[in-house]
Amino acid sequence: MTRQEMYRQCRMTNANRATVGFIPASVAVVGRVLKLEMPHGMEDGWRVESVGQPIAKDTMRLFERQHKKQRSASDMGTKTRRGRARRA
Repeated sequence: MTRQEMYRQCRMTNANRATVGFIPASVAVVGRVLKLEMPHGMEDGWRVESVGQPIAKDTMRLFERQHKKQRSASDMGTKTRRGRARRA
């Protein structure tokens, strides 16, 4: 059996913004300042505020797939022309 890389779900803040995501356990330390890859490029200055339990990479990928599936099945994934979510 191969050893899997471990990840932790962390809450990170940058000025008045916050995000939650899985990051490698080796860098998931409260107070550490990180550079995160965002949709528009890399951003410096993200501070780790809280750290969850370690999970294996395969489990993290499963969580991501479940989240995407839930979003696509809900009305949160569809938008009207004005950019607002539709109600069923």
